[in-house]
Formats: sequence, C-alpha cells, structure tokens
Amino acid sequence: MTQPHEANKITPEYWGGYDICNEATFINEPVIPEVRLTRKEFAHAQRELRYGVGQVAAGNATEIRYQAGNVFDPSLEDGSLVVVDTELISRRTFDDPRDAWSVSQIWNNEPVMTRPYSEFWLAHQDYTTARTHVGCEVLAIAGTTYLRMLQWGVIMRRKEGRAIQPFAFDMTELMHSGKIYTPPIPRRDPELQEPVIPIPVNTGEVQIWPRLTSPGCKLDLFSRIRSIDVVYPAAGDRQPGQSRKQWRFGLRKPGINPA
Repeated sequence: MTQPHEANKITPEYWGGYDICNEATFINEPVIPEVRLTRKEFAHAQRELRYGVGQVAAGNATEIRYQAGNVFDPSLEDGSLVVVDTELISRRTFDDPRDAWSVSQIWNNEPVMTRPYSEFWLAHQDYTTARTHVGCEVLAIAGTTYLRMLQWGVIMRRKEGRAIQPFAFDMTELMHSGKIYTPPIPRRDPELQEPVIPIPVNTGEVQIWPRLTSPGCKLDLFSRIRSIDVVYPAAGDRQPGQSRKQWRFGLRKPGINPA
C-alpha cells in the first residue's frame, strides 16, 4: 500500500511546480546530447572506482555532502570517488490504455537507503542477503513511475572539461577475496556505458527531457540530482599505475544513519 509521503513524490509541489501530466512541458524541449567516455577513459575510470571503493571497504573514507541548492564544483583530483543521488519521474501514455498494465512494476524488496551512502553500501556486503536493487527506490502510482537511485561516480578530466563517470551502485561488490568487483566494460555497444555528468552540477535543479515516442507509446520524464557526496578524494601524488593493482580490502562493520 502506498503511503501518503510516498505519493507526494509525484506531485508538482515536490518537483518545484513541474507537472508530469502536463504534456505541453515536454513537446518542445530540445534533445539533450549525451557524452560518453572512450573505452580507454572508461577503463581508467573503472580502475579508479575499484581503488576508491576499496578504500571504503578498508574504512578510509569520510563523506562530505553537496545537497540541493549547492553547486558541485570542488577542486578534486582526477579519480576521486563520489556518490550521486538522483531521482526522476516518468509517465507513459499509451494509444491503447489496455497496454498500461504491462509496465506496472514495483520493487518491494529494495533496502531503505541510509547515510552515509558508502556505509549503506558496505552494510550490504555481508554475503548473507541479496544485493539486487541496493540503492534504488521505485514507486508506481496511477501510471506514473518515481525512481530514486544511487550511483558511484569517478571524477574525470577530459578535453571537454571535468565530468563524473557514474557506475551502478549495486553491481559494484566486495568479493570474499577482498577484491572489488565491477561489471565488465561493454565491448560491442558503447551506448551501454552510462553517459558522463558534466561538472559543475547544480544539485536540486530539475532537468526536463524531450518526449520520447515509440509505436503506441509516449514517454515523458524529468530528473534532478538530489545530492553528491564526496567519499574519497584521490591523492595528487599517487604514482602512475598505482590504481591498476589488484588491491584487497578487509570487510568491516559500518554505522549508518537515515538518509
């Protein structure tokens, strides 16, 4: 059963006056270009991810939060680890209303998010519970879907400027061996890589996406980054290639607080 505070997450008041049911909001929005790292850049970001998350596992991380209303543009070295907290709301409109039932799905077993997010992740690396959907919250109400998700992020410097390369929160795992597992790099389809998030980031700013259309269906959505937590700032004097080592980290017990 949906609770009143959950239903509030799809209201215009929650989204700063934007109404997901107002089709005129989306029709004339320009296409938002997506930027992806090269395979070489992505592989480097993935190595930095393993190193940074390994420091979380070893207890060497302390979070600093940039929440809604703040501009995220700190002086961080390349390879610094962050957690990005994003939420979006979407609505599918079908030419045939009978098709709507097929997309109604709610994940009922995702753990409730707590802060610090790095400690929240670590609390679910005990090998006793399923880690699927760790860092996700999904609500489906009256044809509208609300999604909140956490992602690891690595600060990268490119010719186009600094950016955050996001990675799946729940698919980054601490293995029994002490190594950090990350999903393989997509080989055939670079579109499977998450696009980067350009820096600076205006946390809390609503991003309206242009309407997506497919046969028999229209999709409207907008999103925003709730907060970005700096978890592990990279050291500027780290030796080249140091992050490539297969570090092993011990599991420790975290202390967590409500998000």
